[in-house]
Amino acid sequence: MGMGCILCLLCAATSGLAGSMPFAVVSGNFIYARAGAGGQESSISYQVEAANYHGIEAWRIAWSDARMDAVHYIRRGDGAPLYTRRVNHVRQETVQISYSLDPAKPHIYRRETPNETLVRRIHQPGLIDMGTLPQVLSGLQATRESGELRFFAIDYSDGQVYALVARRVGYATVANAGVGVRCAIYEANLDSWKAAFNPAVHLDVPTRAGLANFAAYSGPDPAGSGELTTLRMLSRSSDVAALSIAGKAVLAH
Repeated sequence: MGMGCILCLLCAATSGLAGSMPFAVVSGNFIYARAGAGGQESSISYQVEAANYHGIEAWRIAWSDARMDAVHYIRRGDGAPLYTRRVNHVRQETVQISYSLDPAKPHIYRRETPNETLVRRIHQPGLIDMGTLPQVLSGLQATRESGELRFFAIDYSDGQVYALVARRVGYATVANAGVGVRCAIYEANLDSWKAAFNPAVHLDVPTRAGLANFAAYSGPDPAGSGELTTLRMLSRSSDVAALSIAGKAVLAH
């Protein structure tokens, strides 16, 4: 299993899971600095906005930099995943996942490279799309839920499903767009003995609701280069911080 793919942010729950688990969305435009091997730094654009996905009210979460373009749609009312598309410029591959809201129908995974096309039909309840994990963890923080979350996710590299766990491991003050921000630190990894052989992902989630979806990230390179990398927020748009918890707008700055 390629943990650099399954446990990266460019990787929401099915209707069954989302019905019992809160999520929080901070809409707006964000810029993150990406630091990789050798201290080289580049920027990543991160955008969260209300959208319509084939007639369904949704949130659109998009990432863009020189290495990858990715977009994730989740249903606005309960956070159920609808669709994910990742174009990896490093690997020259495109991955699409069409999530099914009907438990009787499969999720469709499709990976295309210059040399092959892989399609899988997946029957698995309780999936979270890793690109929306910050929104799920923000929801746990905003509603003071448990600091541990067990879930299933699809590995972007091969379409296999793995059990994972995210745990709150502490708190810290993180430099966020030039300001010190109090954050809860979450660690995500495989929910099995194999976790000892895989690099964990760390997400810094602001404890102040409505500030950002996440303040910082460290772990495998989201573009799947095999490097370890970090992301930290540089800026956010002036109209940012419309906070929605479980589909209801509750705060604005």
